[in-house]
Amino acid sequence: MKRKVIQIAESTQLISLPRKWCLEHSIKKGAELEVEEQGSRIIVSTAGEAPLQRAALKMSTKEKFLRRPIKSLYILGIDELTIEFDDPAVLSLIQEETKELVGFEVVSHTQYGCVIKSVVSAVDNEFDNILRRILLLLVETARDSLSAIQSKNYAALDEIEQREEINNKLTAFCLRILNKRGYHDHHKLTAMYGLVCMLEYVGDEFKYLTRALKNIKEPLRKEIIEKYQEACMLMQKFYDITYKFTVDSLYEFKMLRVKINDEGLALLRKSKGVDNEILHYAIRIAEKLHHGTVFISA
Repeated sequence: MKRKVIQIAESTQLISLPRKWCLEHSIKKGAELEVEEQGSRIIVSTAGEAPLQRAALKMSTKEKFLRRPIKSLYILGIDELTIEFDDPAVLSLIQEETKELVGFEVVSHTQYGCVIKSVVSAVDNEFDNILRRILLLLVETARDSLSAIQSKNYAALDEIEQREEINNKLTAFCLRILNKRGYHDHHKLTAMYGLVCMLEYVGDEFKYLTRALKNIKEPLRKEIIEKYQEACMLMQKFYDITYKFTVDSLYEFKMLRVKINDEGLALLRKSKGVDNEILHYAIRIAEKLHHGTVFISA
């Protein structure tokens, strides 16, 4: 919408606020609003809490239960979700899903429905700290899984695999913060969203790799371990350039990623079994990190 500027005296310009927005947020005469300058934009927001965002779902039976719609609405910023179901067994599945969603809890239920509410505010100033934790978690996962491979301590992989659940929780919460609160640097909002999504995918690749290693029946070949070691080095380099970006460091990242890809594909043509699986996931981790650099190189 457009608003005309009203001139008052010599030094004051005014614009009117949309009536619908004022009613939705209970804006009255004398109310204080937050005004933030962002280049050619001015962001006007209420000082108080935004009204609750509500949604509803229908989940008929346990067999037709889907987790994704619940997580999607959580990420979008829904504060209160009502779910109806025909099968009482659906409730336990809903409760399992909410365990992975920070601050989202079943607050009431009947035999054929429940209400989920947000009990933790998605505070925008938490985002950067959580993002760093996600990156550190992936660096630790890379380091510890490599150590388990090198020492043949495959029993340690169970705990390492469970870190992917933490990654899921943190990335979903970050996406929720971005949707509800935005990002303090408005120009980087979409980049941050893309970065978080990519980090969730990288966590999945580490999970699949650790699962493949659990089925190992013979030692991995030296060149396979070396290729995975390079993928783990790339994870560390990605963390480094996220917080201290230079063109030279990005070039080093690129060359290592190309090496992993080219040599890994050559090894794939003459490998089999678990060796092939490890190479496959090492290449995929490198590829996803490569795509992620577009979100941090500016």
